Parts: sequence; C-alpha cells; structure tokens
Amino acid sequence: MAIDKAKMKCNSPRRQISGGKKFVVKACKNGKEKIIRFGDANMTIKKNKIVIFTDLDGSILHRDTFKFDQIKDYIKKLINSGIHIIPNSSKTESEIIEFNQDLGENLAYISENGSVINNLNLLNSNFPNKIILSREKEELVEIFKNKVSENLQSKCKFISNLNKKDQINIFGLSETKLKNALNRKYTEPFLFEGSKN
Repeated sequence: MAIDKAKMKCNSPRRQISGGKKFVVKACKNGKEKIIRFGDANMTIKKNKIVIFTDLDGSILHRDTFKFDQIKDYIKKLINSGIHIIPNSSKTESEIIEFNQDLGENLAYISENGSVINNLNLLNSNFPNKIILSREKEELVEIFKNKVSENLQSKCKFISNLNKKDQINIFGLSETKLKNALNRKYTEPFLFEGSKN
C-alpha cells in the first residue's frame, strides 16, 4: 500500500507501509512540495534529548560540606523525565563514581578537568564506554620536570607530596574522602608559591 501524497500533512514524517521502504516526508515550501525518503522502515522517530553539563563542587555540591541533599530529589526528577545530567568536574573517576552511588544513578561523566569521558554508552549504545583525552599523569609530570625551569619548579608543590594534614586542609575533605581525591590518573594538582610576575 503506497502513501497517498494528497492526504499527507506538509513536513510531517510518515512510515511507508509497503515494500520495506523508509519514512517519507511531504516537504512543502513556497508552494512547492516533494516527497523525501529517509531512515529505516522499522525505526521510531525520537525526540531530541536534553543534556545538562554541570560542575559538582560549588554547583550541585555545597561548597563547604560537599552535600547535595537539598537538590537530590530534583536531580532525580530531571533524570526520570529523560534529561541527561553529565557532571563535568576536576574530581577523579573514583569521586564521581561515589557521587553516582550517593545519587543512586549511573550517569555519564567527565572527570579530571576534561581528561576522560566515562559511561558514554549510557547516552547511546553506539558510543564507546570511555574516551581518554589526556596523557597519563606520570608522563605529564615527566614533561613538567624536563621542560619547566628549576626555578619555577621550586615554587610548585605537588599536593600528592604533602603530608595528610595539609592535603585535608587544601581539599577541604575528610580523611576517608581524601583517598579518592588523590586517586588521579591524568592530573597532578599543585600549589604555586611564587608571585604573579
């Protein structure tokens, strides 16, 4: 059974019934019309997806307590309505996995300042699970040691080399959460103790 062009609404997709053909659209503009065939005959027309990228610290998470009790139910409401929430943070994979667990959801996320994108396949099954966009931390540190002057290096204190008390004060985290914050694969935070000049 063929599509009756006269009965089709303009610019409206409709499945062709016979012959395993594809979707058809009667495209109408300036008094002209034509039939456009596209897609797979068995496909469904999907609505556009809404994706929200958000920081965590000081955004979703309280800047001092790192809690999100006040907004948790609203985030879950957005997710349940089909909106994708993608944390984009300086936090490590371990920290964002912990956030996902606290939220009770499995979200795609970007960690360590854009170094790696995780769980992409949750957005689309054709996407890979992970995309790494950075060099490994050890390689970056080696480049730093070889390319940055000794004078400038002496003013940079890697946080991973500090004592635990100082690390806790810098990150503002409890000792139990500190381990995840230091579990970095692609970044190495440091304190700069020099001047702007």
